[in-house]
Amino acid sequence: MCKFGRFLMRTYQQSERLLN
Repeated sequence: MCKFGRFLMRTYQQSERLLN
């Protein structure tokens, strides 16, 4: 569960960087 949450957070950060 923790690993999944960390992966999701990392993906979210990458997406935000792409959008900006």
